[in-house]
Amino acid sequence: MGGSLVAGTVVGWLFAVIWRRCAPAAINRRFWASLGDTARELLAVDEPRRLLELYRRIWVGVGGYVMRNVGGLALGCLPVGLFLVFAAPPALDLWNRTADGIALYPEVATTRRTPAAPAEILAGLEIPGAGPIGMSSGAPPRTAICWTETDCTVFQLLGFLAIETPEPVLPAPPYLVVRPRHHDINPLWPYLGDLEFVFVCALMAGSVVGLVRSRAMR
Repeated sequence: MGGSLVAGTVVGWLFAVIWRRCAPAAINRRFWASLGDTARELLAVDEPRRLLELYRRIWVGVGGYVMRNVGGLALGCLPVGLFLVFAAPPALDLWNRTADGIALYPEVATTRRTPAAPAEILAGLEIPGAGPIGMSSGAPPRTAICWTETDCTVFQLLGFLAIETPEPVLPAPPYLVVRPRHHDINPLWPYLGDLEFVFVCALMAGSVVGLVRSRAMR
């Protein structure tokens, strides 16, 4: 958990520093000041050639400002992307080895007459046209079984293995989440486990600290 906190803070701080390096606050201030001057001049000019020149100046200025900020954001996201691609999967795999079972959402045990362990419930469910989805049949951790394309897309963006089914497996909601059981307590479970939640919070905090520090140093 401490490693997730440190990693999120460092990656968030790098994002802010790289972005500010590409789009410093001083350049942003000069852009807005120049835009204001050009707008005021537009209101006072009647000559068509001069108007076209001022409009061209606005378009060039806005285009350069947007490209600089978008480029800075893209470069700033590189550390985040590299971490998520190369460091996060092995870290999550190591974390998941400490799980004491699997957790399901929603808790489908309540739909049975007799209580059953999550593994037993999962083994008893089937994907229409694909057969059983129990852990013994190869269902990996952090899996989302969904029967709408939108839900499957969202879960894929969150790093889940999304399995789309042609027919509902449960009455509601339109998905079943299967993930290692760590007794997570964060408000975004089951979409984020505690380890992931700590990383996201640290990432945001590190970004804010980096932006504030970069602003204070200029």
